[in-house]
Amino acid sequence: MPRAPSIPRPAAGDGRGERRRTSLLDATLRVVAREGAAGASHRAVAAEAGVPLGSTTYYFASRDEMLVEALQHAATREIEAIRARLDRLTSRPPGTVDWTAEVVRYVGDQLRPDATPTLLARYHLQLEATRRPELRAIYGAWTAAGLELAETMLRAAGSPDPTGDAPVLVAALDGVALNQLILLDGKARSRAVRALVTRLMDRLTSDA
Repeated sequence: MPRAPSIPRPAAGDGRGERRRTSLLDATLRVVAREGAAGASHRAVAAEAGVPLGSTTYYFASRDEMLVEALQHAATREIEAIRARLDRLTSRPPGTVDWTAEVVRYVGDQLRPDATPTLLARYHLQLEATRRPELRAIYGAWTAAGLELAETMLRAAGSPDPTGDAPVLVAALDGVALNQLILLDGKARSRAVRALVTRLMDRLTSDA
């Protein structure tokens, strides 16, 4: 499967400026997760980051630019995490990986308290991407990386059609993550994720 298209990075500035910019992008994602894309104003993001309003307008000329950059920031970070996971899993000897357990772990990682702002922001920005072509390209790269991970896992787990099953797995896991984030928490959420993912993987890796 072709690798996900790369996302261009902004030109590097001084270290302090890059750290400030990253902090503002993280704050934007937290605001989007809590209030939706419509709530991510310069003022709201500055307040979330604990900086003067002028900081956001210095780094981002408009609210639209800030949203695009926030999605790019989240996508780049998640694609790098997916790449690291792929490298780790594919470096292990064949037959030594419990692939169902790895998929359960992948969903669980997205539902950790420190990760849910990115997950929620992703869902909000998905809706924005239906209206904004510049967001679609970034979201497309993010999705392509997820599909590559899913296909790799399914092929190793014995799926008879890993290329065809990968979009099914990605779409299903998106639904599982969102539903469990809304409906359950704690041990009940973990049990539900494990049961749903196990059933799904059993179906996708069965020759019957």
